[in-house]
Amino acid sequence: MRFLVSLSVLVAAQTAGPVNRGDVNASLWPGVQGEVSIAIDRFEPRRVLAAAMNLNEGGILTMASDDAGETWSRTVLPVPGGAAWHADPMVAFDSKGRVYLAVIPVTRDNTALGIELARSHDGGRTWSPPVRISKATGRDDKLALAVDDAPRSRFRDRIHVAWKWPSGGIFYSFSDDGGSHFSRPKLIEVETVSGIDLAVNEEGELYVAASDGEKRVMRVMRSTDGGASFLPSVPVAPVRAEWYTSQPSHCRRLSIVHASIAVDRSEGPNRGTLYLTWADFAAGASANCGDACNPETACTTEVFVSRSSDGGQTWSAPATLPEQLPGSDRYFQWSRVDPSTGDLYVAYKDSRLDPRRIATDVYLSRSTDGGSTWEPPLRLSSASSDASGSSFQYGDYQGLAVSDGQVYAAWSDYRAPDDGEIYVGRASFTPPR
Repeated sequence: MRFLVSLSVLVAAQTAGPVNRGDVNASLWPGVQGEVSIAIDRFEPRRVLAAAMNLNEGGILTMASDDAGETWSRTVLPVPGGAAWHADPMVAFDSKGRVYLAVIPVTRDNTALGIELARSHDGGRTWSPPVRISKATGRDDKLALAVDDAPRSRFRDRIHVAWKWPSGGIFYSFSDDGGSHFSRPKLIEVETVSGIDLAVNEEGELYVAASDGEKRVMRVMRSTDGGASFLPSVPVAPVRAEWYTSQPSHCRRLSIVHASIAVDRSEGPNRGTLYLTWADFAAGASANCGDACNPETACTTEVFVSRSSDGGQTWSAPATLPEQLPGSDRYFQWSRVDPSTGDLYVAYKDSRLDPRRIATDVYLSRSTDGGSTWEPPLRLSSASSDASGSSFQYGDYQGLAVSDGQVYAAWSDYRAPDDGEIYVGRASFTPPR
C-alpha cells in the first residue's frame, strides 16, 4: 500500500540535522550529458529517476534508482524518426508510482518537432512509445512537467505539461488517462517568456512560473480548476539581467534566468505557501554585465527568493539566499518543498571555492520556517567542476527532488576534463526508509 509518512516521521524530520550521503556518478555514460531533471516517488522515497540530454547519441539518458541513490540503472530513450536528438527532458512520478518523461524531439537543423511524453511502469527502466502532445513544428520550446499526486485532490494523477514559444506565449495541455491522450494545446499567456516551471498544491491548484525577459520581470499564473482555466499572470519581482546572466564559469553559453516554483503541500504551518526562486545579477550591476562575462564584483549573480501566502496573488519583496561569499556567483537554482515536513530546499551552483569564478560546486540551502531563516549551505559536490572548455557547458538548468527528509540534487559535472557526467548529491534529514 502507498501511504503518506506518519506524524512521528514529520516531527523527526523537522528537528534532524543533515547527513551528507555524498555524490555519485549516476550516468557513467560515454560522451556529454547535460540539462538534467530529477524526480522522487513521494510515497516510496527510495525510488528516484533522473533524465538528461545525451548529446553524443541523441536520445534521452534516464537513470533510475530503487535504493535511495546508492545504485543506478540506465536506459537511452530512442530518438523518433525524423529527429536527431531529444531536448529539455522533464520527469515526474504519479501517486501510483508510474513515471512520465516529457521531451522535445529536434531535427539535425535544430527544428523542434513538437512536445512528446513517454511513460514507464517499472521506474524508468523501460518506456512506452511516446505520445505526441503538440505538433507545432519549429515553434515549441522549453517545456515544464508536473503530476498531481495529492491523495485528496479531485484532479489526482492529472499530468500537466506547459511550454513556450520563442516568439511569445505559453501553451498548456493535460492528460487524465495516464498520458494516453492529451487535451488540445491552448495558449494561456501571451507574454514572451523563458525558463518556465510548474507546481501543484494538495488541492490540485496549478501554478506556472516564468521569466519575462522582454519586460524584465518574473511572472506567476494560477489555475484553480486543474488547468481548465487560468487567471492572468502576476508580476512577482523585477529582473536586472533580462534573459541571461553571464558568469565566468558559464559565459560561452550564457545561463538563462530560470524560474523555479515550489509549493508547501505538508500539514505544517506554511501549508499552501508558494516559493519562487531565480538567479539574477546582484544589486548595483552595470548595464553591460549581460554578455561580457565581466569579472567585476558588481556583475556577480545571486539567488533570489520570494514567497506568497495567498495563492500567488501577492508576493514578498525578493530576498537573497544568505551566506554568499563576496565576489562569487550563484545560479542554476532549483527549489522544492518537502511534502512531508514543509521544509524548503534550494540547490544551486556556487563558485565560492574558486577566486577566478570559473570552477563551481553544488550547494544546498534549507529553511525550516518558510524562508525566514536559512541553515548554513551544505556542499553536495565532492569535487569542483570546470566547464569553461565545453561549448555545451552545464546546459540550461539542473534538478532537485525532495520527500520524507530525503534530498536529491542532480547536475552536469565536469570534475574531469570534457566529462559532462550527471552526478547526484544526496542528503538525509531523516534516516531513509
